[in-house]
Amino acid sequence: FVKDASMFLHMHPIDSGPLRVHFAYLFIYYVLSLYLFATILYRVKMHVTDEMGGAKKAFQIAGKCFGQLLIAAILLNVMLSIGFILFAIPGIYLAVTFSMTMLCIVDDGDNAFTALDNSIRLVKGHWWHTFGTLFLSMFGFFLIVIMVWIMSIRTWVVQHPHGIVSM
Repeated sequence: FVKDASMFLHMHPIDSGPLRVHFAYLFIYYVLSLYLFATILYRVKMHVTDEMGGAKKAFQIAGKCFGQLLIAAILLNVMLSIGFILFAIPGIYLAVTFSMTMLCIVDDGDNAFTALDNSIRLVKGHWWHTFGTLFLSMFGFFLIVIMVWIMSIRTWVVQHPHGIVSM
């Protein structure tokens, strides 16, 4: 056993280059998706309220509130991570309670902390209704993801009938 374990002492350090590139891509994806999410939220608001303007205006508004969105996203990620580490129930409670935060920033122009406060105020007394709405939308989203996943596996199996060995 000692002889086998000694090989770990002489291993070369892990090349962190690809890992850094991976995290850079994740960060870029996160920033872009946050920006696009804000743009979509504002565009939906424009449609619902019959506000004049197009996609260009929605992108401009998303750009103006992006800093507050990023601060709120970081705060929410920290709080929800702590909530889910404690147990799933506190994480779910916090996720539903703060689910309106981004909307408050985009719609009302709130800063991150005011938006967190307003989200609590908006959800208070409507927690179960908000939970049900979020649950049904997430359930529908996951059904679509699972169907696409199953279709892609089916397509892959048809294209590679002998499995991985034939590749």
